[in-house]
Amino acid sequence: MNFGIDIDDTISNTFETFLPYMKKFVEEDLKRKLDLNLESKVDYYNVIEKYNLSEDEARKFWVDYFVKIIENVIPKKSSVEIINKIKENGNKVFLITARFDDGIIDVRAVTEKWLEANNIKYDKLIIDSQNKLEIAKQENIDIFLDDSIRNCEMLSSGNIKTYMFSTENNKYYENENISKVSSWDEFYENIKEVI
Repeated sequence: MNFGIDIDDTISNTFETFLPYMKKFVEEDLKRKLDLNLESKVDYYNVIEKYNLSEDEARKFWVDYFVKIIENVIPKKSSVEIINKIKENGNKVFLITARFDDGIIDVRAVTEKWLEANNIKYDKLIIDSQNKLEIAKQENIDIFLDDSIRNCEMLSSGNIKTYMFSTENNKYYENENISKVSSWDEFYENIKEVI
């Protein structure tokens, strides 16, 4: 069986690590005051707009802080053990991520270093911000785990068994074609019969 697994906020707690760096960038590097009322309304998809960053400022943030963020991200509870168990049972694990890649930072090398440091076993790492459904079909993915509503909707529309890792950004979202899980242990309970 082939598993497609997202990295950020699925395997790791990336947003929790990302946000303090974004605040530091806005306050210290750009010398702007933050509106603290935005705190609960900020996510990856609106952070540039909420913090009023230009395209150049957003690019500078990623160039200056991406490596620091990734180096400090920690895996979610049980993620490493369960991914490695899936792999040990003879399944293939494809890590499919849409991480920022602008050609300046070697995103693949930074990601591979983090995966190795955390002892995460996998068959293939795919870094692509395009269509995860297209990638999943090319790799014959049977089961996909992601936290993004957009990606999960796309994947489930392509008849791929899709699990959504519950986060602050998707906690109220429901879709009968997508199975929501709140932990890696819950995900494992859902898949253990097929692996």
